Amino acid sequence: MKKEIIKLLYQLFKSKTSLEILGIRKTFWSAEPQMHRRIVRAGGEREQLEYFIQNIKPNDIVWDVGAFVGMFSMFASEAVGAGGKVYTFEPEHNTADIVRKNCGYNNLTNITLIEAALGDKDGETLIYSSEDNQNAISCLKPGKNLKKQGTSITIRSGHSLIEKNEAEVPNVVKMDVEGAEFQALTGMRDILERPECRFLFLELHTEDLPRFDSSDLAVRTLLKEAGFTIEKEIQRGTEIHLFCNKL
Repeated sequence: MKKEIIKLLYQLFKSKTSLEILGIRKTFWSAEPQMHRRIVRAGGEREQLEYFIQNIKPNDIVWDVGAFVGMFSMFASEAVGAGGKVYTFEPEHNTADIVRKNCGYNNLTNITLIEAALGDKDGETLIYSSEDNQNAISCLKPGKNLKKQGTSITIRSGHSLIEKNEAEVPNVVKMDVEGAEFQALTGMRDILERPECRFLFLELHTEDLPRFDSSDLAVRTLLKEAGFTIEKEIQRGTEIHLFCNKL
């Protein structure tokens, strides 16, 4: 009963929460207590979000891969300005609806939502959401604290999106794909090698990589071969946040 009352109070009084980063203020849907806490804390990634924004230039094209509710996308939208564009990748329909809601709250028109995960080829696959009362994550492989029943989603390669004129070549990429990093990067390797693709913020999920037959070394080698230098690393538990630039 107490949980139901708390949930109702959030829906009535805290359905929207504002967050300010580097002088940019955005509003997010937060009608669930867990979501409110996540927004207030910037998802535990304030430093990462600030560094990401600082590497975006006006008129840039940004890809937010594994956007969740679009926190990085909302701030990137402001940073690129009217002449830029943000492509927001979120494969789960219900979460994608929250992205749409957040775009509406902030009157954003330079965000294109793509309801798909990024991989090494086009197709369909299953995604596994977190169990109730667990951290809000989703993964393309079953695992601990994830629901046993997967949901069917679309998966695309970055190469295919560019080839079919469904997206533009990014200058800046943020990627958080819960262990599928190597596959997503492989599917857009030719894009990463292009000189205009100059900055990448990658969450490296070291515990999950083996489930995708990959490794920390394989990801780092791919990035190096694509012309990126890792200029900054932040360790958070078993995750490593890599900030990569082209010099």
